[in-house]
Amino acid sequence: MKVAIVLGGTTDHIDLIAELRKRGYKIVLIDYYENPPAKQVADIFFKESILNKEKVLAITKKYNANLIITACIDQALPVACYVAEKLNLPKPFSYKTSINTTNKAYMKSLMIKLGIPTSRFIVYKKNSHFNLAKLKLPLVIKPVNRNGSFGVRIVHTQLELNNYLNHSIYAKDTFSIIEEFNKGFEYSVDAYINHTSNAKILMISKIIKKNIGKNIKLITQIITPTNLSLEVISKISTICNQIAVGFNLKNTPLILQIVINDNNINVIEFAPRIGGGSKHIVIKLVTGINILDKLISSFLNSPRQLLNINTNNYYYSLNFIYTVKGIFKAIKIKKRLIEDAVIEKIMLYKTPGMAIDNNYASRDRVGSFLIKGQTIKELKNKVTITRNSLKVIDNNLLALNVL
Repeated sequence: MKVAIVLGGTTDHIDLIAELRKRGYKIVLIDYYENPPAKQVADIFFKESILNKEKVLAITKKYNANLIITACIDQALPVACYVAEKLNLPKPFSYKTSINTTNKAYMKSLMIKLGIPTSRFIVYKKNSHFNLAKLKLPLVIKPVNRNGSFGVRIVHTQLELNNYLNHSIYAKDTFSIIEEFNKGFEYSVDAYINHTSNAKILMISKIIKKNIGKNIKLITQIITPTNLSLEVISKISTICNQIAVGFNLKNTPLILQIVINDNNINVIEFAPRIGGGSKHIVIKLVTGINILDKLISSFLNSPRQLLNINTNNYYYSLNFIYTVKGIFKAIKIKKRLIEDAVIEKIMLYKTPGMAIDNNYASRDRVGSFLIKGQTIKELKNKVTITRNSLKVIDNNLLALNVL
């Protein structure tokens, strides 16, 4: 039987494993959590860091694996490509390309060189002196090699910047990005790049954030479709193609986070992967495309290029659930909300006993719920009803405050 090494045990990886099984693979899962969601559907499980290249290489050798893959974890991509190159396994792109598209410093430097619109920035080395004379406040600080909004903070003064640079959240990171904050509306763009580096937009979603104090903006919701003009969508398509050609990407999903202000587009960052947080479910509902199937074909370097998009007339809202710090037990929600189709689907991102931290990043989400509506008004009403009804229970059977 063919063997697939899966890096990451998130809920998204449960669905990835289901797709791999359709293709006849035995699953070896690696994750640093003791009991990640996808552990229950794996054949073999290793509690190891998926960022440890040599450990992952050794496990892949041990099982004589035919494939190594990950779904939606930026920093797992270089590990997968590194191991694939060492063992001559199929891969979506080279190890060098994986570094260029996950290290934010390399990514932004090359975007500027290619003329792709992105904010001005500097790379800060820990404990070094730096000059902010060329940058305009407010600024955004973020670790170079993290994903899922981990460590992303907005600073309005030099003092705030200094305080965050010395914060424990950056203790393990030698380098950080300091970039100008661009005002506007944020959007997430999901696309697929074919074998000729031509990108096709699948879905554009508006990102809704909640302010946590003045330094943190937490992504709580995405809504699709948007009301963007054809002119703006054309500009986004051009940028996607610039990225595909400039970074030598072929046969791969692509996700962008952008800011739009008066038809001006600024790329915050991108990744040659699918979006996390159950995004693949929304893509299939909106377009009819099984993006996980496309992802597997990308890692196998055996593209299936037919992308027939079937749109419908519904609005969709994917809503993320965060709480204060605690130990997760369950999400409680009124049964009638599902029976009355107020909620389409609810997804759990943690298993009972997993810790809930307060890093204000995607890893802290305990779950999400999906809403469908024929109008934006209906959509918003359903979201409000659901948020007011759900409870997150900790290991002491107490309700945790939902953010």
